Amino acid sequence: FSDRSSIAVLRFADTSSLATPFTRDVEAAQAAFRFSAGRDQRTAIFDAAFKSVAAFASLPRVRSERRIVILISDGLDNRSTTSADKVSDAAIKERISFYVIHLPLFEPRDGRLAVRRPSKGFRDLAEKTGGKYFLVGNEKSPLEPRTNDLARIFQAIEDDLKSQYLLGFYI
Repeated sequence: FSDRSSIAVLRFADTSSLATPFTRDVEAAQAAFRFSAGRDQRTAIFDAAFKSVAAFASLPRVRSERRIVILISDGLDNRSTTSADKVSDAAIKERISFYVIHLPLFEPRDGRLAVRRPSKGFRDLAEKTGGKYFLVGNEKSPLEPRTNDLARIFQAIEDDLKSQYLLGFYI
């Protein structure tokens, strides 16, 4: 993203918190990703997604800007009181696109390891709001001795954003 881009980082588990409000300070945004992993917590994905849409209200409206949310999660929501449809509707109204990065959990299914299905509406956030959905890995990835590199996904998001244009008509 360019040096004119603003970024905010919102972390969530059973509740969500704005770790870094909108800033152009890359180091502040990176610091928000340094935290200890929680254990045995429930997750409120759709509540956090709705809060991320609301966070844009503090920014001035610029016609030519793209407003995006990059949501990284295992896709299992077991805490939200907000529906996925409510999040999608709010995002569409505010012209915010969701790019969803699904870090899957796995389960045995039909005698084989399979990607556990995300909560209903998780994938739809991307598809309904004009973003994209990305699944990291597959049934073989938990058995491979490597880490999943998200660089190619962020490159795909960047390429998608660069390929879009805003057309305006002024009387």
